[in-house]
Amino acid sequence: MKTHLTILLLLFSFEGFGQLSYEYKKFSRNQEFYICSKPYSNQEYDTLGQTKIFDSNDNLKWEVERYFAGETVFLSENGQKLVFIEPFSDGNNSPLRIYSQNGVLKAYRTEELVDTSEGSCKYNWVYNTFYLGKPNYDSAVNILIFDEYLPNKVEKRMESDYTFLRGEELNVVTCENVLLVINLGVGKITNKINDAYSYFTKTKVINEKVKFEKYPTNFELEYGIPELSNGEQFEIALAKYLNMKSYTPDGSPNRNGGFGLELKLLIDKKGKAEILEIGIENESNKNRIIDFIGSADFTTKYIPTNIDKAYFNDKIFLMKK
Repeated sequence: MKTHLTILLLLFSFEGFGQLSYEYKKFSRNQEFYICSKPYSNQEYDTLGQTKIFDSNDNLKWEVERYFAGETVFLSENGQKLVFIEPFSDGNNSPLRIYSQNGVLKAYRTEELVDTSEGSCKYNWVYNTFYLGKPNYDSAVNILIFDEYLPNKVEKRMESDYTFLRGEELNVVTCENVLLVINLGVGKITNKINDAYSYFTKTKVINEKVKFEKYPTNFELEYGIPELSNGEQFEIALAKYLNMKSYTPDGSPNRNGGFGLELKLLIDKKGKAEILEIGIENESNKNRIIDFIGSADFTTKYIPTNIDKAYFNDKIFLMKK
């Protein structure tokens, strides 16, 4: 029997190792308003970034302090509601969220949308034929195995159009073969069709496309902290400041009074850093590192030209001289 192997997270579509997140403009169906969303990192469903809603004359109407993946975000024709669908409910309790200028208008928990205890819904809340195969667990290689499932034409259309627009109604096909109907103008689920397969069989589903413009957003440094503006490597400069030296770990991170820490920074076009996370328990060293980062000027050459800030992270290892 043929099998498909998968790690716990399966992407619906894979466009290569490069561009996952990018700046884009996505318009309402009547093109009277549009979303402009900019990411701060090259992770498709990362929230780091900023989203602004404009009218067709480029007047800013409202904004949300996060990034939305462009393929699954939709704007109402009056520009007052934004609906975002996160296909992967694993680790996210609200994969369907509706925003207005006052913030989150409604967040639907996964349990409100589907029964996650049964069948394919254990793995994903929206429709995907991959999970229709019988799941098995191979303890020898410690991975999940799904028997191959060959979908028919209707099931393939349900998968390719698991979200589709009809006027102001956004339709979502769930793992339970249910069609959720979300009214963009009202900003909530207004109808449920319990047999999506029959609906696709009897109805010619036309996924109405909206204007969608993508802009190249080149994140050059995928991992690591940028050097300082004077060209000095960050970890070397930090080690000097602490009267220590940096080293490559060899399995003994506490060697000679040493320690390791994980840093997550958001660096802006002025070369100044905002600390998102600093993984160190020693308060004295932590405060000194915070002071150093606050006074440091970083190079900005790794920040995409069309982005105001960018996310960087690394694990730094330091030890006494």
